[in-house]
Amino acid sequence: AAPEVTRQAMRSSATLQEDKTQGEGFAVFALALCLVAAVSLVTYSTLAFQAMPDRIPTLGNLVGQGEGLTDKSLVTVLYVPSFCLVFAPFFSLLALLIAGAKRSVRGGSGGRSDQAQDRFRLSTSHLFAGTGLFTCFFLTVTSWEMIRVWQGRADSMGLIVGGVAVVMILYMGVSLIRLLRLGQGGARLESGSAEAPLTGGLADNARWILGVMYVNPADPSIMVESRFGIGYTMNLGNRTAQVLLTIYLLSLVGLTVLTLVAFGVF
Repeated sequence: AAPEVTRQAMRSSATLQEDKTQGEGFAVFALALCLVAAVSLVTYSTLAFQAMPDRIPTLGNLVGQGEGLTDKSLVTVLYVPSFCLVFAPFFSLLALLIAGAKRSVRGGSGGRSDQAQDRFRLSTSHLFAGTGLFTCFFLTVTSWEMIRVWQGRADSMGLIVGGVAVVMILYMGVSLIRLLRLGQGGARLESGSAEAPLTGGLADNARWILGVMYVNPADPSIMVESRFGIGYTMNLGNRTAQVLLTIYLLSLVGLTVLTLVAFGVF
């Protein structure tokens, strides 16, 4: 083929390549720790419920100080632990999936594209794994302090919950800034060429819905690089991804119902 035809074919191809995972060890550690901590928190909260008086303080203001009394409820006691059981492992699981995500093949840059994408993938995986750990720690501390107040062992939750929240927000903010500096897929670290522009590795338009949702049953990948924004997206054509997404959505529905019950909506 003529040189221009060859270059056009490279630009429109959807080549992806599998590569060794990076950040998988940290993600597995975070997922295991979050699961153990969340299950332990649910168990502890259930046992602590039995030791609570029939009337427990209602928590208000910024430090969770008791402002009145209400009938104790298992739903109220397990409200925060349930969030921990869903969200903390979910963030860690995303980190594990991202660590093994395939990266686009963008040649013509002397290998810098591979290195850039590896750094971006590793940073993204660490962001989600760290967020999972911080979320688990924050919700565990919050639930622990709430139980102390409900059992009459403390007058308020104190400032520790707010302190953990501040540290978690700072971690997420710094990690997001790092990703923005790297650019989507590490694009800011790459050097393009006429033969292989930086957009040459994006997946075929036929596999994307509105450029946002990737659907390709023939692709075994669960996570692929997003075309817009920063990060990765699920392959909605993959059976495993469909199952994970369904479980997560059902968990959100369950938490929504739990929230409505806990706040007395119905």
